[in-house]
Amino acid sequence: MTTELGERLRRERLRRKERQIDTAERFGIHQASYARWETGHNRPDDDRFAVIADYLGLEIEEVWSLVHKDAPEPTSLDGLNRRVDEMARDIADLRSLIGELRSVITSTATMPPLTESKPAPTGRRRRG
Repeated sequence: MTTELGERLRRERLRRKERQIDTAERFGIHQASYARWETGHNRPDDDRFAVIADYLGLEIEEVWSLVHKDAPEPTSLDGLNRRVDEMARDIADLRSLIGELRSVITSTATMPPLTESKPAPTGRRRRG
C-alpha cells in the first residue's frame, strides 16, 4: 500500500544512507510513525509538510498534492482571486434573477385566481 510520498521518502532516505530512525528524528516523530508514512499506512500531518518539502527538495504544494491525491490541488493567490471574481459575478447574476422572479411573483399575485374548467362535452350520448 505504498503511496507516492512514501516511496519518495524511502528512496531519498536510502540515497542519503539514513536509517528510518534518523529520518524520523529529522522530522521530529517516532520511527514507527515514519515507517507508516513510507508504507502508506499513515500520512503526515499538514504541519510537517515544510520539513518534508525541504528534505525532498520540493515545494510545500507538491508535498500537499502527494498526500492529498484525491483532493483538488491548492492554487496560487492569483488563481484564488480569479475564482473570487467569478463568484462575485455569479452572485450578481443570481441577485438579478431573484429580482426578476420577485417581480414575476408580484405581478402574478395581483392576477385573479384561475377557475376550474369543466371538460368539454365529447358529443357522445350515453345509451340507457
